[in-house]
Amino acid sequence: MDTNLKLLIVNNKENCTKTFVKAVAETNFMVKFTDCCDDAIQILDSYLPHIVICELSIAQHKLFRTIRKKYPQCLINMLLETDDTQQIYTAMSFGINNYLIMPLEIPAIRAYLKQCEYVLRKRLQYRGKNNVSQSKKISFTTDNALSHLPSIVDTLLTYANPCFQEWNTELRVGLEELIINAIEHGNLNISFEEKNAAILNGTFEDLVCQRQQDSKYKDKSVSIEFHQEPEYDEWFIKDEGLGFDLCEVPTIIGESEINCLHGRGIFLSRFQFDEIEYSENGTKVRIRRYVPIGKN
Repeated sequence: MDTNLKLLIVNNKENCTKTFVKAVAETNFMVKFTDCCDDAIQILDSYLPHIVICELSIAQHKLFRTIRKKYPQCLINMLLETDDTQQIYTAMSFGINNYLIMPLEIPAIRAYLKQCEYVLRKRLQYRGKNNVSQSKKISFTTDNALSHLPSIVDTLLTYANPCFQEWNTELRVGLEELIINAIEHGNLNISFEEKNAAILNGTFEDLVCQRQQDSKYKDKSVSIEFHQEPEYDEWFIKDEGLGFDLCEVPTIIGESEINCLHGRGIFLSRFQFDEIEYSENGTKVRIRRYVPIGKN
């Protein structure tokens, strides 16, 4: 596919606009700018963007609802000026794919757009046949044994829409990462710092075993719900932990960090699903994948 992908930026800050103009150069993206959400809604049908980047201070729920309804595979990103936790929760409550904290260096933006391009081109290559005509709901709980994870994900994928067969690997990665986070960081209360230190000194398995046997954590469970509609598959993952600070989650991963397994799960899951939304102080996540719509 040689056609350019389309990027729509909703932003009213001149310096930010100039940065993106320079960053988009040497990428395979066309770009349009507007300074308000109402204008963005007006040009959606004529422009058909593959990515929308919107500044939080001017963001409107109406814009994101319109995008999700008309163009469910569009990647939605929010621009923030700070890593304030409340702002990040506000951004994630829109059901966006990712948030970007300004200022960003031009090479970082270009690298991020290349990651987005890979995801988008893979989706647009496929025109799925949807055989689902009725709604379906399934729910179950699991304990904190990581050894159960493969069979749990196998079960979830068994119920998935057959048109997602080509993306089974991506869905598996995303589901596994989020369930692992619910167990380790949620129910077992292992912080990112504790996990990183334990991995470095080779004691992470011991740390997990200790928490699994601790009376404060051993009886906690993870609740998983699967909802299927003809238009999408949706999963809800809920742990019994204290929640987490979304500021700890990387939004753009550099080349030196992309191969590091620890700490990238939530970031990568944003690319495996069309929507990812956190609630209840980060203890619950809703993820959705829309039925592929094929080439435009």
